[in-house]
Amino acid sequence: MDVAQAARAQMDDIASTLDALTPEQWEADTLCRGWKVKDIAGHLNGAYKRSTTIPRTLPKVVASGFSFNRFLRKDAISTARRLDRAGLIDHMRGADMSLGIGKFVKAPDRLTDHLTHYLDIVVPLGITPVIPSDRLRVVLDNSVQRKGKPVKKSAGLSFAATDIDWKWGSGPEVRGPASSLILALQARPRGLDDLTGDGVATLKSRL
Repeated sequence: MDVAQAARAQMDDIASTLDALTPEQWEADTLCRGWKVKDIAGHLNGAYKRSTTIPRTLPKVVASGFSFNRFLRKDAISTARRLDRAGLIDHMRGADMSLGIGKFVKAPDRLTDHLTHYLDIVVPLGITPVIPSDRLRVVLDNSVQRKGKPVKKSAGLSFAATDIDWKWGSGPEVRGPASSLILALQARPRGLDDLTGDGVATLKSRL
């Protein structure tokens, strides 16, 4: 699979989902704590811009108390306020992913970010996520390990998706739908609701 193209396609899927939301849903809370749906749209817009460079971003991070997450939230909210809904969605559909973070963030990380934010939006709204299984496998692989080594959340555990053919690791097992595994591994406690196995308690303690 062309992972870069999958990241592009996932962004288009988010745009199509946003386009179908009601005004109330556009203002709804997401699984990304403190972010509304429109804020995630603002975040995804700010990611792929020619002006998103390290020299321009670093002073904003410093102004945010050296917190990159705080900077991201402030930037997302600012972008969401500056652009109207149609403008946000149109930019997402036409975003040039060779710009901004696309210059230094690898394709699997871009896909992971896009797919996780898609789930952040649709799950609390009660919208059934529709995601190709090959994208889920890439994001699952990218969520449990980096550079061939387990990440902190997955170390010493095994994981098994119940809706696609995917398993990883050894140790106490965590089982459930692929989307729920992704949410939990991306520090969204909501994902734990659909997981079973004797490794769930350990995973929960690491969120």
